[in-house]
Amino acid sequence: MDRFITFKTDLRKQVIHKRFRLARQGEKWLYRFRTEVNCLKKLEANFIPHPNVKHYPFPKLISVDEDTHSVITSYCGINALDNSFTAKRRRTKNKIQPVNLKNTVECIISNLDNNRIIHNDITNTNVCIDKNGNVSLIDFEVSIYELPIPKVDDDVYEYVSTLAKKGLINKEDIKYIR
Repeated sequence: MDRFITFKTDLRKQVIHKRFRLARQGEKWLYRFRTEVNCLKKLEANFIPHPNVKHYPFPKLISVDEDTHSVITSYCGINALDNSFTAKRRRTKNKIQPVNLKNTVECIISNLDNNRIIHNDITNTNVCIDKNGNVSLIDFEVSIYELPIPKVDDDVYEYVSTLAKKGLINKEDIKYIR
């Protein structure tokens, strides 16, 4: 965990309070704060649900304080690493099992892709599991967002147009490559 970020978890309210301390590393941490906020806003605004996933697999932004550089998000559960250690420490098999993992991962990846976000830090400490087994992805501070849409050169466009004229691909799909 970074020493420039402090966390407070309030389980009664089911929220996490994350504060970026900018005193030592000013611009770098201000950028991380803004990246976290912008990614979460973008994901929430453009979320496309998966038909087999009943929960929102990212933290919901509750409040943002620009003056103190703090973010309050919804609580997503314990991280996957803590889940394994807790079960081993107690010598029980009561480790929380993820529910619908394949569909949740598809939902997370498709929403990151649709919003042109690269997370850059998918580790077992940034994947959380709540008590119901729902999996969520957290910690967007080192993400890259607002990626440019790649340009397709004219030769590729002409080739795809020729394939569409021959009926080898759907004509409506051409609009997605330009």
